[in-house]
Amino acid sequence: MKSLFVFSLLSAFSLYAQISGLVTDPSGARVPGATVIAIDADGHRVTTTARADGSYAFTGLPAGRYEVAVRSRGFAVFHADDLTVTGSGNVHVDARLNLGRLTENLVVAAPGQRAQLVSQDSGSPKPMRIGGNVMAANLITKVTPVYPPDMKAQGLEGTVVLQTVISKEGAPLSLNSQSSDVNRAFVDAAIDAVKQWRYKPTLLNGEPVEVITTITINFTLSQ
Repeated sequence: MKSLFVFSLLSAFSLYAQISGLVTDPSGARVPGATVIAIDADGHRVTTTARADGSYAFTGLPAGRYEVAVRSRGFAVFHADDLTVTGSGNVHVDARLNLGRLTENLVVAAPGQRAQLVSQDSGSPKPMRIGGNVMAANLITKVTPVYPPDMKAQGLEGTVVLQTVISKEGAPLSLNSQSSDVNRAFVDAAIDAVKQWRYKPTLLNGEPVEVITTITINFTLSQ
């Protein structure tokens, strides 16, 4: 009977497993304090926090399918989907966090260009690098787009969405329009202005890095 009890107990424990891994930033440094969430197929959530060395672990998980989400201030959310947990094994999921995107919204009104800007905002003996410290870019020089005279005369309005990369020096690079259904005059006016914008660069662990930015400019006519 004792042997049967021990076997039953071991069988019960064998139904549980764990998901574990490391949370790092784009430089490879560990990110302590990140919020890590495990979600099973029924939508049940278990939350933990990355330790001081960037590691995390969920133990005692029932067998099944899971997804893992990792959040940390200044970073885009990391997702790992369709993870299968079986038996008493360990599913290893390392989360490499990418920098979050910046967004800028600008309203250009005519007559009397009135602009409004809104900014928004992831056992070795060798010493490990602890990172995860992100200081987002700040717009320090803004040139307001000029409302195209022809569009104003025709009573036309438009919204231009630009995507760019802010360089390590704080200058917009390779401005690309994401708006296919807006008059080109609006796009050209937006690009002419935004290419003169300057930012205080985004810093990752004290070092400047490039970051993707989406800029929305609304050209509107005041009544």
